[in-house]
Amino acid sequence: MHEDNMATIREIRSEEAANAYNSNPPHDLHELIERTGEWLEALTGEPHAANAAMVHLLDALHDGPDGAPASDRDWRAEWADDIENSADLMRRGQDMTELMAFSGFGIQPDLAGTPADRRQAIEEKVAAFRAFVDSIPPGWGELKEVRQVALAAEARILLDTGESVSIEQLAALSGLGFRSLQNLLAKKGGTLRADADGRVAADAALEWLRARPDFKESVWMDPDREVNEAEDSPRDGEVLGEFLFVPVAADGTAFVPDYRRGGRYTVGLKGEECQFEDYREALEYIASMTRPAWRRPNDKGNWGIVRADRWERRSVASLGLEARS
Repeated sequence: MHEDNMATIREIRSEEAANAYNSNPPHDLHELIERTGEWLEALTGEPHAANAAMVHLLDALHDGPDGAPASDRDWRAEWADDIENSADLMRRGQDMTELMAFSGFGIQPDLAGTPADRRQAIEEKVAAFRAFVDSIPPGWGELKEVRQVALAAEARILLDTGESVSIEQLAALSGLGFRSLQNLLAKKGGTLRADADGRVAADAALEWLRARPDFKESVWMDPDREVNEAEDSPRDGEVLGEFLFVPVAADGTAFVPDYRRGGRYTVGLKGEECQFEDYREALEYIASMTRPAWRRPNDKGNWGIVRADRWERRSVASLGLEARS
């Protein structure tokens, strides 16, 4: 073998690798980039903005750190400072606001056409928001508010069209915790029941919701109907049912009936904890403490002690409890 034909083993293997990989580009990375662009479209609801962002990203990658336009602006800081205004600029942010009004108050944006047209528009908006929620990559946060809006809006349109709802959807619409609603459904002699598939019939769900003081009937089918002033609001002196004052921690979590572990509520500071089987008894004990505290699970499911930051007045119905006679 002539000396001109000699090569190191590294050179030989490098050429082999180049030949192999040049014909097999990293499709997974391309797919991730493609999914990122599609996710930006889903998140903003504005394809033109997502397209501009992805084109600028590609240009910056080609230009490199020295060729790309310099900027001392930090996108994380700027979005954090302007998130309220920025969210309103996005179609998806507007959708969420509209669906919060729809699920909570039974109203919809100004939509022209017949009731059937309005129904179709609402169903399409609810379905699009559900598709957006389902497209959120795993591990990107619990996003309770976003998921609650999707579930509550689904429950509202299903009930308004005579369809059954899941326990999770009904809990979101009512504002009741999922576990509390499960406990309520499991009570013997109760009027609210779920079928074998875990769904609640529309007539039963609506009857239960209408008995709750904070539930608003849907009006989107006939939004121009004239009513007496404050017809939809409680009258002065009207009895709305029993209320309780519950403690709320600094992170916004309240002491609710869901926080039972092993059939008991644990209240008090570490080393001074007491356990109760009955929620009302546990609540009364917390109210008597000089330093109110209780155990509850965090977002990861780990149980820890939190202390009361304030107290809130809540109806027993919203807590999933039966009023005392």
